[in-house]
Amino acid sequence: MKPRRRFVATTDSDHDLPIFPNLYRNAIPLRPDLIWVADITFVRLASGFAYLAAILDACSRKVVGYALSQMPNECIQHSATHHLINTKTNWLSKRLEITNLSGPVIGVHSKLGSDLHAIQQRGFKMNTTATQEDLEAGRGYEALFVPALFSPWTEHLVEGAGVAEGSHTLDVACGSGVLARHVLSKTGGLGRVVGVGPAPGMIAAARELEPNIDWVLGGAEELELDDSSFDNVISQFGMMFFKDRHAAASEMFRVMKPGGRLAVAVWNSIEHNPAYGDIIAVLDEQVSIAAGDALRLPYSLGDPEVVTEVFDHAGFKDLSVETKTEQATFPSSRTMVEAELRGWLPLFDIHLSEEKIADVLVKSDGKLSKYATQTGEAVFPTSAHIVTARKPT
Repeated sequence: MKPRRRFVATTDSDHDLPIFPNLYRNAIPLRPDLIWVADITFVRLASGFAYLAAILDACSRKVVGYALSQMPNECIQHSATHHLINTKTNWLSKRLEITNLSGPVIGVHSKLGSDLHAIQQRGFKMNTTATQEDLEAGRGYEALFVPALFSPWTEHLVEGAGVAEGSHTLDVACGSGVLARHVLSKTGGLGRVVGVGPAPGMIAAARELEPNIDWVLGGAEELELDDSSFDNVISQFGMMFFKDRHAAASEMFRVMKPGGRLAVAVWNSIEHNPAYGDIIAVLDEQVSIAAGDALRLPYSLGDPEVVTEVFDHAGFKDLSVETKTEQATFPSSRTMVEAELRGWLPLFDIHLSEEKIADVLVKSDGKLSKYATQTGEAVFPTSAHIVTARKPT
C-alpha cells in the first residue's frame, strides 16, 4: 500500500456511541474493490460547512461513494451507500451473480458507519432489484444455454432426489429455473417448489417464466428458509461457484427434512468434456492462460471424491456418485464461443477488442468443425457427476 500521509485532525471522535472494531487493521488490499472504508467528516463550502459521508477504496484511495448533508444523521449514510451501489451495480452484479464470489469488505467508523457495517454483514443482499440489463441477460441465458446445455440434465436430478407428487423441493443455485420448472411438472402442483439463486436477473427471468414457483434471491451459504422444511434438495451445476461449499452443504442439510434426499450435478473434468477443452485450447493460444483458466473453472470439481467429502462432512449418509453423459446442441460452434467471449470472460476482467473476438472466432471455427452437423449446429457429448445422498432420520 502507499505510505500514509499525515493530516491535521479535524475531529476527535469523542462520543459515547458504539465503535466497531477494525477487523481489517492489518489487511493489505492488493488491488481495488477488496476493502472499502467509510467515514464521516465535515467540509467547508462556499455557503458554509456541511457533513460529508465518504466511502473510499482502501487500495486506490479513490472515493467510490459519497453524500453531503447539513446534519450528521442516518440519512447521509444511506445516501452515500446508495451512491456506492448505483456506481458499482454492474460490477457487483457480475461478480456476485455469475461467479458467486463475495463482494468487497466495507470497514466503518463509529455509529455513523453502523448502517454500512450491517450491509457488509448481509453480503450486499440489498441489491434485490434486477435492472433491465440484468433481466435481458437472464433471458439470453435461458434462450441459449438452457436448451443447448442444461435441459438434458434435469431428469437425472429429479430421479436422483426421488421427487414425487406432493414433494416439497428446493433448487439451490437455480439460474433461470429450468430444473425447478421440471420439478414442478413432477409434483403435480400439490407440493412446494422453491428456487434460490444469487442473480437478480436470473431470478427475474425465472419468475417471468413460471410464477407458480417461489423464487428467492440469495446465496447457497445462507438460506433464509426454515429448518427441516424440504423433502428434496437439488442443485444443478452451481456447486463449482459456491464461495463456501461446506457452509452451503450444511445449509442444504439444515433445511432438509429427516429422511430427505439430495441430488447435485457437477461437471466432470475437462478431459471428459472435449468440446470445451478445445475452446480452452484456443483461448490459451489466442488470448491468454488466464482466459483459458476462466473457462476451466466450471470443470474444477471433476474429482467426485472432493464433492462427496463436503456432503459427508455436513452429515449426509448413503452418498453415491453416478457419471452420466448427455448431448449438447448449440445453434453453431461460433454462437457457443462468442457467448463465452462476450459474456463469460468479462466477468474475469478479460475484455477483448472486436478485432480480437473476430480472430478467436476464426480460429475456433477450425478447432470445433468436427462437432458441426450438416445443418450447421454444434453437437457434442458432455459428462457430469450426479451425487446423491440422504439425511438420516
